[in-house]
Amino acid sequence: MRYRSLLLASVASSAIGLATAASGADMPVYLKAPPPVWSWTGFYLGGNVGYGWGKSDTTVSFFDPSGNLLSSSNGAIGMDGVIGGGQIGYNWQNRNWVWGLETDLQASGQKGSGTFVCGLACGIVPGVSETINQKLDWFGTVRGRLGYTVTPTVLLYGTGGLAYGDIKTDGTISDPAAFSVSTVKTGWTAGVGVEARIVGNWTAKIEYLFMDLGHASGSVTDQPTGNICSINHTASVTSCQPSNALTSNFSSAFTDNIVRVGVNYKFN
Repeated sequence: MRYRSLLLASVASSAIGLATAASGADMPVYLKAPPPVWSWTGFYLGGNVGYGWGKSDTTVSFFDPSGNLLSSSNGAIGMDGVIGGGQIGYNWQNRNWVWGLETDLQASGQKGSGTFVCGLACGIVPGVSETINQKLDWFGTVRGRLGYTVTPTVLLYGTGGLAYGDIKTDGTISDPAAFSVSTVKTGWTAGVGVEARIVGNWTAKIEYLFMDLGHASGSVTDQPTGNICSINHTASVTSCQPSNALTSNFSSAFTDNIVRVGVNYKFN
């Protein structure tokens, strides 16, 4: 009798355990949804700041009133300064590859100056010199971008396309003539960069660009202060007369190196 009671109690306990387990198996299990996969596809808008170190390879030529070349002088003008602006673009992504279009517009503090001298060929006492000041007032680019995601949120890319900018040249030739020329030039640009998601829809980037804006040129005519003097060595006589007008032409080839950091906001 005692053994029968123990057997019945054991069977009842097992039945209750099985019923409880079955009931638990029917209860829903809630799992946390995985975070959405980051995609580079979409429009973005942002700003940047950086530094440019450029070079203006400049040739200054002096001509007499008849158009004859008297002297030509070459020199490189350093064009360094802070830059800053904004950019807008669109990306498309397919697996690890990202391509897109971007345009930017920059304010620039890049500037420099140089002095060019007309030597003995001009024959003017006390001499003729031209000081040139150049400044890249602003510039912009329209570029394609092609990149590869080393991780879903880190993009390495190359970029290249059209560049344009306003090169302002002013200065003086001898005394007192002054001149100023401002011209918008077009050229090309190419570079590399890395961009990474930092939080939410915000990304940060660092970028290097090389830019070539071609040639800027201009001319100025001046009546230099001084005399044209010649020496008669046979008679040991020096004769001088008022100088004639001189025309000075300049031609500058502008190239630039740019490093900038920026942030973008991507619109879903």
